[in-house]
Amino acid sequence: PWLQRLLRFATASTLTRTYADGSMEHVSSIPRPYCSVHVRWGSKGVEQQVLERFPWIDAICRGEGEQTGPELVRGLQRNDLAGVAGVSFRSNGRVVHNPDRPRLTDLDSIPLPAFERIELKRYAGYGMVTSRGCPYPCTFCSVAPVWNRESHSRSAQSIVAEMKHLHRVAGVKLFLFQDEFFVSGKQQVLDFCRALGRSGLDV
Repeated sequence: PWLQRLLRFATASTLTRTYADGSMEHVSSIPRPYCSVHVRWGSKGVEQQVLERFPWIDAICRGEGEQTGPELVRGLQRNDLAGVAGVSFRSNGRVVHNPDRPRLTDLDSIPLPAFERIELKRYAGYGMVTSRGCPYPCTFCSVAPVWNRESHSRSAQSIVAEMKHLHRVAGVKLFLFQDEFFVSGKQQVLDFCRALGRSGLDV
């Protein structure tokens, strides 16, 4: 009973096929009688094959998960996923794909990560995501289609506020920008550089 309470829902997240094997191995080891298994999948167009191949996966959350994730949990609690946008799941033996959820455009509205749960001082640097998406159709890239070839960025004030917080609480001086398209526009980069210069951060 204690395990059942602890493992009500289990999730894994993977952005591309490159990292899928590790995620699949991880969630396949979870004891099925105790929980429902769900995957946050970035790659597009493979949900049908994944749900058909891996019967121990109950649902796939497609794309961004900030809104879909909580709605998925609430839908599972009432045993009804029909109204949850951005989810693929099984119903009566067949795979159902709900309509896509619109992209998040106001990235400043997303709260900061739960830094209090991480021992930040153990790390030499900190990875930051200041934007999502890239508009270019490079044939070798699997990331741009995940974001529907749209690029949305946080404001310079939001980015610098996160940097100041990390520097204050953990002394972080090395920030690793992990965007697909950080240099998305001259004005955006200049705004960031000016805001960083005004901040007084010694980084």
